[in-house]
Amino acid sequence: MKSWTRKLEIAANITIIVVVVTLVVVLVRSRYSKPNRLRPDSVAVGSQFLLDQFAWNKSEHTLLLALKPGCPYCADSAPNLSASIHRPCRTRLVALFPEETEKPSDYIKDLEITVDEIRQTSMSAVKITGTPTLILVNQAGTVEKVWIGKLSNSQENDVLENLRKSL
Repeated sequence: MKSWTRKLEIAANITIIVVVVTLVVVLVRSRYSKPNRLRPDSVAVGSQFLLDQFAWNKSEHTLLLALKPGCPYCADSAPNLSASIHRPCRTRLVALFPEETEKPSDYIKDLEITVDEIRQTSMSAVKITGTPTLILVNQAGTVEKVWIGKLSNSQENDVLENLRKSL
């Protein structure tokens, strides 16, 4: 009888160790993985960006900055965004916030980002699946480029290069 109890105790300990190691791996991956992969339900290059009562033809390009207060990636990206987006340029900059955001203009000021307009919208309705998301839209309302998550150096350079084309 004692050998069965001993074997059961060893099996239970091994199971606990496997479960704990699996949980640690999942938590570490979710914490340190970059959320910049396009999901199938995300806004796609070449699609029409549908934003209610928005006149795309006011400028050659519009750069949409989808942000959300409390998003650590938004806060981490803000210094690079504000340094990258030189004013003046012919690209219109519009900050998008979830509908429930209170005082989005205060958040933009805190991040020290200068934008031409602030809009609040349903993020799922415009197919934004994560923040920060940067979307470059042409004057016809067609999405030309999408960047999701905290940008790498090469992605920041890509954003800058696309903005320079509009100067």
